[in-house]
Amino acid sequence: MLQLLRLTFLLFFLGFVAPTTCAQSLAWSPLNSSFKGAFQSKVLAADKQGYYVYQSSGKERSIEKFSYANNLIYSHKLPLDDRNIEIEELVVEKTGVTAFFSIYSPTLKKHGLFYIFLPHQGEASTPATLFDQGQINSASRSSFKIMPRSDLSGFSLLHINENNTESLGLDIRFYDAALGVERRTSLFLPHEKTRYEIREVMHDPNHNLLLWMYVTDKDKRSADPAKFYYKMVRVNRTTLELEEANLRDSVYFLNAVQPALDELNQKIRLVGFFSEKDRTTIAGSVLASVSLAPLQIDTIGLARFDLEFKTKLQGYKNANRSKELADYYIKDVVMRSDGGALLVAESNYQTIQTYVQYSQGFPIYREIIYYHYDEIVVVSVNANGTIDWRQIIPKAQVSTQLSPYNSFVSLPTEKHLNLIFNEEGRSKNAVVMYRINNQGDVVPRIILSPETDDAAILESDAAIVGPNAMLIPATKRKKKGLFRLTFETL
Repeated sequence: MLQLLRLTFLLFFLGFVAPTTCAQSLAWSPLNSSFKGAFQSKVLAADKQGYYVYQSSGKERSIEKFSYANNLIYSHKLPLDDRNIEIEELVVEKTGVTAFFSIYSPTLKKHGLFYIFLPHQGEASTPATLFDQGQINSASRSSFKIMPRSDLSGFSLLHINENNTESLGLDIRFYDAALGVERRTSLFLPHEKTRYEIREVMHDPNHNLLLWMYVTDKDKRSADPAKFYYKMVRVNRTTLELEEANLRDSVYFLNAVQPALDELNQKIRLVGFFSEKDRTTIAGSVLASVSLAPLQIDTIGLARFDLEFKTKLQGYKNANRSKELADYYIKDVVMRSDGGALLVAESNYQTIQTYVQYSQGFPIYREIIYYHYDEIVVVSVNANGTIDWRQIIPKAQVSTQLSPYNSFVSLPTEKHLNLIFNEEGRSKNAVVMYRINNQGDVVPRIILSPETDDAAILESDAAIVGPNAMLIPATKRKKKGLFRLTFETL
């Protein structure tokens, strides 16, 4: 549901300078739990009245709804005590919410997907199965994608079976609002010469299913860019007919390309990088436009990064300067109202340091892996693929393990992109925000001070809950809670 909210709010980043300014407010709400011992919490969805939080201690679970004034509206204890259960999705409806869960336990031979309906008033339903052990041919946990329609008239469900080495199996089902099956089909993509990887699943404006795949040659060392490409497949929810459109180039490698639905212009925009060398480096940006009737790629625009921009980025790396850049990954795509897009990427890589210790004269080698989350790159790309402006946001985060406190969150408001992250290099953490307007001008500020707040945000669990508001899970003075960041137009 959060993805549907997000797509709605991203469409209004305008292509002209706005005369208005915004004031920001940041409100703290502690998260408490009746569970014994440690517990996990995650914001799942939101509506006009409040937001929904999933809490779990492993054997005890609940879904609670809070008002934006942090008052508990209701709490549903879930009859789920199996530690092998994971929540997959929560969909907000008029009379309640539907929570989808997967379970995987090879020793108990439990493998499947089920749901529970939680009404706004009254008791929760009993769990109902959508997929069970007999319908899944996989020796590992299956991957499920559940997508509600924007008008809440039904759902699409994709089950990805990657256990078979000979093919990628896709089970596709379309459900009505009561989760009755409307249509179902299966696709098998052979792995004889190529490999298929599902990168994104979404709906078109008519609620047909769109599958965005990355297709690679079995010989990954191939120097032929045409053997590494992207494929979009549309499954018609009424007729089950298939349409395909391929994004490929015979000269350039197309890397990290992501789709975004441009509802204002009734197009799909494909945004990413390209390279002349290989599938890991970047020389510039690419933006392609896809029409929906029929499904086909209309235009492809590529633009190289200028020398000054590349020199600045290479300066951050401090070594191994080359003609192309490496280790940048797209974290977000923000649609502009004119058909262009903001490409938001982050430098993300690992380094290894080896230590030698001696025990009784014998060397003992120990390796430590450092995970780096460095500068953010924002590129504003016009609808024809040319670059409007680009910016570099300085950041240097490093840890010896994967951490939810690393990376950043982005909140697009009407005329600004707001990037928020934990700052490194202090004894106590500061949370900083960089505001970028639609001409690329940047204003940095500290929004949580280490002296007065002593807080750190969990970027991976942040959730957009309105066109100018975001909920960000955090710790404040070692207590769990949420910050509600809102912007008011002055």
